[in-house]
Amino acid sequence: MIEVKAYHGMISTRLANKMDKIAKLGESEFKWDFEGTVGDFADKWQNNFLALCDKGVWKIFITDRQTFGNYG
Repeated sequence: MIEVKAYHGMISTRLANKMDKIAKLGESEFKWDFEGTVGDFADKWQNNFLALCDKGVWKIFITDRQTFGNYG
């Protein structure tokens, strides 16, 4: 299972609804559990994302901003 999170803490309702169709809502808002591989996620998401692997555990971050950079 891959954890998917909104990179900046939240995303638009449009993208949240899209994620609800792709993955199961996790334990908190803007967090989902995806069953499959990173490649499976890419096929379904069809948008930019960050994928990080830490000790064999994958995490995916999504955003509806133009970049994943720090704002503020």
